[in-house]
Amino acid sequence: MALASQAALLDELMGINRNSNSKKDPHWDDESVCKYYLAGFCPHELFVNTKMSLGACPKLHDINLLNKYKNSSSFMKVGFEKLLKKFLGGFVRDVQRKIEVNKNRLENGLFSGTEIAIQKRITMKENEINETVETIEKLGNEGRIEECQFLNNQLEEKQKELKYDKIELENHRKSAKEKQEDVCNICGAYISKNDPRNSIENHVSGRIHCGYVRINEILEELDKTIDDESLKSLSVKEDNNRRDGRERKRSRRRSEKDSSRSRHRSRCRTRSRSHERKHKHAESRTERNSRKSERQRTRSKSRTRKHSSNKITDKWKIRDSRNGS
Repeated sequence: MALASQAALLDELMGINRNSNSKKDPHWDDESVCKYYLAGFCPHELFVNTKMSLGACPKLHDINLLNKYKNSSSFMKVGFEKLLKKFLGGFVRDVQRKIEVNKNRLENGLFSGTEIAIQKRITMKENEINETVETIEKLGNEGRIEECQFLNNQLEEKQKELKYDKIELENHRKSAKEKQEDVCNICGAYISKNDPRNSIENHVSGRIHCGYVRINEILEELDKTIDDESLKSLSVKEDNNRRDGRERKRSRRRSEKDSSRSRHRSRCRTRSRSHERKHKHAESRTERNSRKSERQRTRSKSRTRKHSSNKITDKWKIRDSRNGS
């Protein structure tokens, strides 16, 4: 044990690789490093040499790695503190249940195993007496007198034993009240009120009580540090949200301007296209009218030519007919 404690002290002061020639140093994020130690406290240091001891920590405790973790950018951001808070919170929940159970035992007079045993013995004898009474009634109806007298003698003995047990239970409860024990609100142990000075001093200086006091102190420190860190992260998050909100507003304004410009351009394009269509439609209409008028003029010219030719042929026919006659 002395060599182990000296080796642990040297590991803490000089590092675990003090005797090795390898150039690779351990990192605080390695699996072999105790994360509870990095968070501020290892639970294996609680309740040393008591029935609640967790034993020696199997992982590395190195002050150099602790300083590297504190100086790193990941300090208070990887969840080691929350992990320690969750682990110590299990101790607090267990001791709260223990305090509640012990207080209920004091209120109901069931603070010791002796009283519980007496109570069980009383209930068993009451059940036996009820069964014996039923069998006596059954045998009496059948006319078996001798068996009834034998069971009556047993019944009287059982009733006497039940009476003695009840007297013992009452005396035990009276002595328990005279003891005037109380329950510690920190570790859940019983404290005698008959000699309050010595009992309370001995109890408060005990390792289990001191361990639970240390747990409560560490949880208060963790709550403060986690709350402060959460407030810092919240303020940073709010600043980032405000910055993102301003960027979103600017991008929205830009998009609105771009969309208005694109709509204006599209309207101008549609107007120019419609104007071009109208112009082309008007030109095509004038061309169609001109072509139609030309066709009409050609038709009228052809008609006049045909009509004049017909007149000339008629004149020649008349002349020929006159000369022949």
